[in-house]
Amino acid sequence: MSAERLFTRVAPFLLGGVIAVAGCEGPAGVAGTNGTPGAKGDPGSPGTKGDPGAPGTKGDPGAKGDPGSGTTPGEVSGLITDAAIATAAIPGVAIELQPGGLTATTDAGGRYLIQNVPPGVYRLTARGAALELQGNDVVASGTVETRAEGLSVVAGGKLVVNLSLARLPDSINTYAMMDAKKSALYKDSNCIACHSDRKKELASDGKTAAFHGMATHASTSCTTCHASIEIERGGWDTGSSVALRKNVNVALCKGCHPSYPSKY
Repeated sequence: MSAERLFTRVAPFLLGGVIAVAGCEGPAGVAGTNGTPGAKGDPGSPGTKGDPGAPGTKGDPGAKGDPGSGTTPGEVSGLITDAAIATAAIPGVAIELQPGGLTATTDAGGRYLIQNVPPGVYRLTARGAALELQGNDVVASGTVETRAEGLSVVAGGKLVVNLSLARLPDSINTYAMMDAKKSALYKDSNCIACHSDRKKELASDGKTAAFHGMATHASTSCTTCHASIEIERGGWDTGSSVALRKNVNVALCKGCHPSYPSKY
C-alpha cells in the first residue's frame, strides 16, 4: 500500500496528537479530593434607621374646677388682757370692726367673738376702762383703747386677734397696792379691779373653770389665799425693774391638799 493511501486511512483517528481507538472505553477514574471551602462572606451593612412615628394627638384639657364662692363669712375672735398684768383678762371691753361696724363685748374671761364677717381687710378697736386710785380704792376713770390694723378676713376663715390695754397709770404706786401691810389698799376690790375677777376664770377652752374659778377657790377671798406679797428688786427679772411675786397661804392650802408642799 502506498504511503499516501495509508495516511488517508489512519488520519481520521488522530485527534490532537492522541490516538483514539474506536469502540474501546477505559475504567472510571478515581473521584477527586474535595476542594477547600470558600471564606465566609462579610455581613451586610445594617439597614437604615426608620423615621420616628408621628407624635400622638394632644389630649383635651381637664374641666376647670368650680371656684369657691368667695363670699362665705368668716369670724374674728380673741382675748383682751392688761398690758401690765398679762394674766389679767379684762371683761366688758367693747370691740369694733371697721368698715362695717360689727361689734362685740368681752365676757367674764376677757374673750370676744364676732361672727358673720364678710371677707375683707379690717381695723379692730378695743376700748375699755382706764384705772386710777381714788383714796384707797382703784376705780374706773375714762377710756383707753388699742387698735390692730390691716386684718385680713378670708372667706370662711377664723382670725384670732389678741390685744392688751394699758389701763394702769404711772400714778398708781404698785408697791403700796401689793403690800399686805397697807391694809387699807390691800383688799379684794382692788385685787379684782386690777387683776379682774378670777372667780370667773376659765381654762383655755373657754368653758372649763380654771384654778380661781373652781367652787372652793371661788368661795374664798383674794386676801385669804394671798395673805402677803413678796416684793423684790432684781433677781426675778435681771434687776432691770421691780419684780412682784404672789405668795399663797400654804397652811390654808394644806387643809384640802394635805400633800401640798410646805415650801416651794
